[in-house]
Amino acid sequence: MRIVIEQIARILPEDRHKWWMDQVGAVSWESCFLIGMNADAELIQALKQHIQDRPELEWEHHIYETPKTLWRIQNIDAPPMDSQAEKDWKTQDKATPWVWVGEGADRTAVLESKL
Repeated sequence: MRIVIEQIARILPEDRHKWWMDQVGAVSWESCFLIGMNADAELIQALKQHIQDRPELEWEHHIYETPKTLWRIQNIDAPPMDSQAEKDWKTQDKATPWVWVGEGADRTAVLESKL
């Protein structure tokens, strides 16, 4: 059985690849999926019951990572990670145009509607 994860909102630094693979293959699928994938309890239980709890199955997993430059929502580039614009996207639960404001260390991304 093959488990495929498509990760598009983040690109993991290469030094975290082993950590992420260990999380996905962890003995405790509950913690793996809750931390790494925000999956609901029913999905976790289904995966555990139908895959992990069946020793006759052999399973493998891999992760696709889409470069952020090749991912858009409603044709809008995603805001930078941990920026105010990204936080507002999460709060609004929708893609909204954003812009860079400020300079140097004070530079940040904000929603156009907040200017």
